[in-house]
Formats: sequence, C-alpha cells, structure tokens
Amino acid sequence: MTNMFDDDTINIDEYKPDSKGVELAKKAIFTIRFCRIAAVANIVLVYFIFIRENIFETYLSVLAYIILGLLISLFWYQVNFFINSSKRKLINKLTDEEKFDYNYYVFYKRKSKGTWDRNNILVAMAINCAMMGRKDKCREAISLVTYDYEPEVLKSLKEWVDSDVPSIEKEKVASKNKHTNILRALPLFIVWDLGLLAECIDYHVLIDMGLPQKAIGAIGFLQCLALVITAMLAAVLVALFNGRNKTFINRFSIGKAVKITLGIVIVIISMFAVFTNSALDYGLSTYNDEEEIEPVYEEQTQDDNADDSDDYYSDYENDYDIDGYYDYT
Repeated sequence: MTNMFDDDTINIDEYKPDSKGVELAKKAIFTIRFCRIAAVANIVLVYFIFIRENIFETYLSVLAYIILGLLISLFWYQVNFFINSSKRKLINKLTDEEKFDYNYYVFYKRKSKGTWDRNNILVAMAINCAMMGRKDKCREAISLVTYDYEPEVLKSLKEWVDSDVPSIEKEKVASKNKHTNILRALPLFIVWDLGLLAECIDYHVLIDMGLPQKAIGAIGFLQCLALVITAMLAAVLVALFNGRNKTFINRFSIGKAVKITLGIVIVIISMFAVFTNSALDYGLSTYNDEEEIEPVYEEQTQDDNADDSDDYYSDYENDYDIDGYYDYT
C-alpha cells in the first residue's frame, strides 16, 4: 500500500479544492511568493533610482549598497511575518481535518524543503492524524521522519502509535507556548528598520547640511540599536539552528547556559557599537557647533618686524644676486 505522504503520482492541485484548509494554504503560499517577488523588484527599483540620481555618492555611505538591499528584504519579511501571525488565528479556528488538509497541501506544494522543515510538516500532520484518531496515517507520517530529529512531541506520538490506546491525550501534543501578540514585535521592527536606514546615511553630509549636533547623536544611537538588535536576533537564530533537531516548529526554549552566552554576546556587541559609532561620538562630544572660536593673535614688537624685513631683504639678495649678474656697481 502506497504511503500517502510519499506518493509521486498525486496531483496536489486537485486535492480537496473546497476544503478551508487547502484554501488557506494556497493563500499562505501566494503571500510568501508575493513578498519574495516584491522584495527583489523593490531592490532593483531603488538601486536604479539611486544610481541614476547619484544618491549613493552624494548622501549615503559606502555600506549603503549592502544595507539597503538588506533593509528592503527585511521589510518584506516583516510584512510576511505579520500576515503569517494573523494566519495562525485562522488556522486555530479550523477543524483537525482541515488543519491536516492545510499541512498536506503545503507538504506537497513546497518541494524544495530542507530536512528540518520537512520533518516539521510530517510531525504536524502526524499530530493532526492523532487528534482524529487515525493511528495508521499517523504511523505513515512518522515513518518518513529522517535524520536525528527527536522533539518531545515526536516521542509522545511514537508511544501512542505503539500502544493500544485508541485516542491520544491532547495535552501531550498540544503547543505549550502561547502565541505572542504580533503588535509587540512592531516597535522592535520599527527601531530596527530606522536604525538600518540611519546606517546608510553619511553623517558628515548631515554636518555639512547644518543638522543639529543632538540630532546627529540621535541618528548614531539608532545605528547602535540596529546593530544590537541584529546581533541579538542572529545569536538567537544560531542557538535555534544548533538545537533544531530537538525542536518542533516554534516550541523552542533557550537553556540557561545559552541565555548567559547570548547575554555576554549582546553586551560585547553593545559596547562595540557605542565606542565605534562616529555619529554618536560626535553627538555626545562637548563641542558645540554654535560656539564661535575666536582667533588668537600674538603681539609683535617693532624690532620683530624689523628683523622680518631684514630677513626678507637678505633672502631677496640671496635669490637674485647670483654670480653678480644683477650687480650694477
């Protein structure tokens, strides 16, 4: 009998077109593709306009070429993040069978999946089957899980499949993490975006434009925050990557040792950002661009002027009285 999760003959586009789960999956896949295409198109458009108007050499720093591409990609990732966060609420309203349809359609539609991503979807479908009491289909999904992928929920599923219990306890497979409010991430994203945008600006140009010293210091502070946030999220992703085979989707918990390591890394990056940021250093300096610097003149005596005159006359003679050429005596 063919495993329904490893069927090369299936035409997934014809799978339950009227299912709410399939309908929501199609929208989710379209959103991801749209955000990727929009990101690439925006990068090309921005670079074309900025290069044509010579904005890079006039107002922006050298790193702006890289940062702008990163910033535009990050913006569309954030758009996709908020859409997916809203989508989770719709998924929670689906029945177990509709949730299975959602995951089943995504599983076959996204052919270029990594091993960890593939294992996640297989376990998600196994959970859906377990909640519907379909032990045979749950076993088929589990049998395709590869590598050393061993999250706690997979262990619970294997125990249930090998047992004589007809239904699984919901507490063993339910998510223990509460979904965070997506609005809490909004301030972080705004500061992050503004900081990266400020990193593109050459602060020397702002000084020449007459921008107040405190404003330039504020721009430097935003740059520091952007660097710290980037380092913090990168460190979290590294920790997640290292423990990915013990993790199911978003059920990731950071151990105490990892938290201490992340804290040390963030402190080091913060100190580096503060002490190496020229705009912030300028903004915090005691120099005030509104103060006038009065020139200092040294008093010269009449004898000093006389000596200078004699020196000048002596130099004049040395320069032009060569071999008596200008000697008319």
